[in-house]
Amino acid sequence: MPAALLEEWLATRLSRDDELPLQDQLYRGLRAAILAGQLGPGARLPATRALASALQLARNTVLAAYEQLQAEGYVEGRHGAGSFVAADLPESFVEAPAEANVAAAASRHDKLSRRSRDWLTACELPPRRNAGAFVPAMPDLRGFPFDDFWRLLHKHQRAAPWHWFDYGAGGGLPSLREAIANHLQLARAVRCSAEQVIVTSSTQHSLDLCMRILADVGDRIALEEPGYFGTRGSAIAAGLQLQPVTVDDEGLRTDALPAVTAGAPAPKLIYITPSHQYPLGSVMSLSRRQALLAYAAAHGSYILEDDYDSEIRFSGRPLASLQGLDAHERVLYLGTFSKVLYPALRIAYVVVPPALVKVFQRSQERLQGVGNYPTQAALAEFIASGKLASHIRKMRLQYAERNRLLKQLLAPYLGDDWQLLGGDAGLHFVLQKNAPFDDVALANEADTRGVMLRPLSPFYLGADKRHGFILGYAAADARELRRGIAVLKQLLGWS
Repeated sequence: MPAALLEEWLATRLSRDDELPLQDQLYRGLRAAILAGQLGPGARLPATRALASALQLARNTVLAAYEQLQAEGYVEGRHGAGSFVAADLPESFVEAPAEANVAAAASRHDKLSRRSRDWLTACELPPRRNAGAFVPAMPDLRGFPFDDFWRLLHKHQRAAPWHWFDYGAGGGLPSLREAIANHLQLARAVRCSAEQVIVTSSTQHSLDLCMRILADVGDRIALEEPGYFGTRGSAIAAGLQLQPVTVDDEGLRTDALPAVTAGAPAPKLIYITPSHQYPLGSVMSLSRRQALLAYAAAHGSYILEDDYDSEIRFSGRPLASLQGLDAHERVLYLGTFSKVLYPALRIAYVVVPPALVKVFQRSQERLQGVGNYPTQAALAEFIASGKLASHIRKMRLQYAERNRLLKQLLAPYLGDDWQLLGGDAGLHFVLQKNAPFDDVALANEADTRGVMLRPLSPFYLGADKRHGFILGYAAADARELRRGIAVLKQLLGWS
């Protein structure tokens, strides 16, 4: 984790109103980052003087926290070089994987709601990592201009007016909503005003808001098959019935949308990723986009267009949004800064039709709150100054190089048995085998060897599954990708 990001992360975990001394709070925050893998073995901790200045603490407070970490074996001091995360952590303090903790908790609480049990099951995947070969949906945090963004954060925190620290108004900071609207109009052909932009903390937050407002318990939601498991989990948590719809090389098959009869109404919601289908990477054709819009208009369905990484495209211009084609105000456009900036920023958005603006603002105020205005102000300036566009251009070139390298490394093993899907855009592509195999078991084995393989089969709801792996490349450099391929060859028996 870069120093600037670590400092911001720690700042959110320190409170001078807490009874626990600040040195103990800092110790616990750093220990949590180490155990979660956010500070990996050998990672250098910030200098005590620099961290004390960034967090506005006394240097002795930071020294005490570091000394406790060192005494317990989490940190090693190197004379003249600083403090580093220990290569071997104390076994008695290593925490069980989050998935195991969730499963154990669920088994102890037999009074959990059926929806929560189903949601936990729907979201269960093999262990994940935050960096390295094949981690999907993760940008390269090493390429983010943290120094520039940190200066903007400090500027807006120091100059923040008092009313930024109350509960805030629905929708988010006006300057950020304006910046997002301007950016979307130019980059994605989204037709919207700043008022239509509702700032949220994540795409999951946006999905939850949409499902609460637009659907009742028992309503149907049409989902891509295969599709993003996070949407599946949110829909189950909202009490919706899942209706999988097949995806092919042209995206969602509109001819497979549910037939509407007196006893079977149309799905209230339709969730799609038309510009870069997740996970297979197909692009929805214009004819199908038009057919989907016609279906939604005819039957009163709302379309949730998740445009999660469409700006990372390696050939031609990014495709225009589905929302820009909508003449009947049936599309809600979801976006996030997690893929182009960094996930811990916790800023996303949903663009809603004009008729829904007020209800979304009121609902957000009551259900989820508005968010951190100084951070939103910093992001607004980052976008308006052109730094966002510049950063996207820079990272697009870097990701294209890693995309090409990974394709070259895989090319000798592709053919009748294995094929690559997608890869013209985004942060991943799919390595698919044209025969069933236990991709989940191999993913678990890869984890024991320090490589993350996200299996493809759990992204299917039905029994007719494809098998393979989702291979992310954005968060790994050339050395890490080559090592990942070496592990993959061993697991698959490639010679």
